[in-house]
Amino acid sequence: MSTKRSQHFSKDEVAVLVNEVERRKKVIFGRHDQGEVTNQGKKRAWEEIAETVSNVTGVRRDIQTIKKKWSDVKSLAKKKAARCHRSAIQTGGGPPAPRLDEVDEKVVSLLGTEAIQGVPGGIDSTGESVIEESECNLGQTTST
Repeated sequence: MSTKRSQHFSKDEVAVLVNEVERRKKVIFGRHDQGEVTNQGKKRAWEEIAETVSNVTGVRRDIQTIKKKWSDVKSLAKKKAARCHRSAIQTGGGPPAPRLDEVDEKVVSLLGTEAIQGVPGGIDSTGESVIEESECNLGQTTST
């Protein structure tokens, strides 16, 4: 019994995924007690995203695959943004801070800087104050 692996997501598919999630963020991330958000609405939004992403290269992507890829993209963007933030607040020399690409910046803007940096003015678990500013453009998309 062998299982066939699906093709890796292309950069174009990932970019479309992030754009489609951004277009439907109120439905996907909305709470059920806030108006018209329903489980059916969320499922329909993910189905539409899967269809749109599948149309990019013709590779069929189901909802579970799309949700897993979104989770992976989100996790990777958070790690990159945290690394960028740590580099920006360090003292001393060394290589310049890594920059986030356009897709990562868009993902971070969807998540909010609190997901990476913590609550501004708050205290982290080490007892240190959380830095309010960063030089990494966290949560700010660049217009081209």
